[in-house]
Amino acid sequence: TIIRAGELERIAYGEFLRDVRGEVPIYIFNYDWRMSSVTNGERLDAFLSYLQEKSAASVRMKTIDSFDVVTHSLGAQVLRAYMNLYTDPLYRLNKVLFAVPPFSGSLDVVMTILCGEGFFGRTRTKIRHLVRGMPGAVELLPIYEGAGRFDSGGRVNFFDASQWQSNVVTRKPGLGKGEKIGRAHV
Repeated sequence: TIIRAGELERIAYGEFLRDVRGEVPIYIFNYDWRMSSVTNGERLDAFLSYLQEKSAASVRMKTIDSFDVVTHSLGAQVLRAYMNLYTDPLYRLNKVLFAVPPFSGSLDVVMTILCGEGFFGRTRTKIRHLVRGMPGAVELLPIYEGAGRFDSGGRVNFFDASQWQSNVVTRKPGLGKGEKIGRAHV
């Protein structure tokens, strides 16, 4: 099934969709924001292959050789992960527009992971625990210098398990203080 712009897309991106409507067909890749951008990049690859195969088999449409891609926010991470799958990062891509890409991470996700901010008051603890287990959210932790500081003035490294609350990380045997981890769970 090819997904076309629905009501949600019209609300969020209506003006943009009106501006480009009729010039080219618009296909929307709905990714699962809870999953890793790498997993979603692989799914995007399959989606683009599907569109190319479908267009090649159709007598009513021109075969799609390449795509113009517009991303917003986390969608930029997904496209970047897709581009990293290939030696030629523009494989199948004609033009790319990254709108507000969080390539260096987002402070918003820190508040969600630590405090459950941005959600309903009574669900904060559940949201905190739930989001910590979503690779897509954890991948948005900031990586830029000065994104976080301790009260003592020291720099926070959001990917250093020794700096996390003890109830967030279960250490594996042999994981030393300051050693980086790729995954944590509650």
